[in-house]
Amino acid sequence: MNLQDQSKILVNMINDRKAKTVVEIGVHRGGTAKGVYDFCPSITEYIMVDPWKVYTCTGSGTLKRVTQDTWDGFYIEVVNKFSSIDHFQVLRMPSLEGAKQFSNNYFDIVFIDAIHSKVEVIADIKAWLPKVKKGGLLMGDDIHQPEVLYGVREYLGDKFYKLPKKGKFKRVWAYEVV
Repeated sequence: MNLQDQSKILVNMINDRKAKTVVEIGVHRGGTAKGVYDFCPSITEYIMVDPWKVYTCTGSGTLKRVTQDTWDGFYIEVVNKFSSIDHFQVLRMPSLEGAKQFSNNYFDIVFIDAIHSKVEVIADIKAWLPKVKKGGLLMGDDIHQPEVLYGVREYLGDKFYKLPKKGKFKRVWAYEVV
């Protein structure tokens, strides 16, 4: 499996739990979704939510320098990759608007890799946590970045865990909904 670390972890969690419904918030160029498509046969619905627009807030690192033309190109790239796959859907909208499109207890796994500011991380958790089924997972990437860590910790306290469980570089976080 030739995937980035966060994609490997998400793929493993989907397969271990035989998850059927997954949403990814913050899609960029669709690399994580491609890994899920290639390696997760249990998926019946995979939703990708991203506004594909210029960042105007703190906590978005080098992505702040990406032009709108480039973001539009990333969106077209993702649509072209997944438009022929019936159970993969692309939603071009902000995270909080995307969350309103789904009923509570809808997803087996929600994976957040959106804007990396504390305020936005907390807003994403608040919006998407109710969408996770009991026994499902709320997950996210880049817990090694301070703003993400502070946001996750402030909202979830110490009820989340870092992945991978072995190894030094733990960049994914997970919270099991009970």
